[in-house]
Amino acid sequence: MGRHRNDPQGLARIAIIVVAVAVVIGLIAVGGSALVRSMNSESAAPGATASPQEQPAQVLTKGESQQPYAKLEVVGQSVKVYAAEPGNSEVIWNGLFNRGDIRNISWKDLDLTISDASAVRITVKGKRFQLPAKGNISIRFVGGVPELVE
Repeated sequence: MGRHRNDPQGLARIAIIVVAVAVVIGLIAVGGSALVRSMNSESAAPGATASPQEQPAQVLTKGESQQPYAKLEVVGQSVKVYAAEPGNSEVIWNGLFNRGDIRNISWKDLDLTISDASAVRITVKGKRFQLPAKGNISIRFVGGVPELVE
């Protein structure tokens, strides 16, 4: 029988495997906690975890007026609505809105995307804003003035 020698690199290999497993577990923990925080954050994405009826009617950012100047009303079937400050810096709404849901708009600068124009009615300072007959639309509010984005 031959003599059995221990592998001189055996402990190093085991240490590398242990470190790799610890890094993977750490990345999973950090990613999971970030996901949970983003889903629970009301100001970042209120529509992501709760239905539109359960969230506040509006979330104000610093310097915003509390008086709404426009209103979004869902008059058709369910519609996806995404609203964010310009440059996608802060998501205001992101979710499925149902018939009868009303959201007041008090942000003077806002990017709004709606999955079906025929399902919503937008009024600005009491006057109805003309929308296309149907289809996905984007509206940009600049200084409180809405314009369709092509």
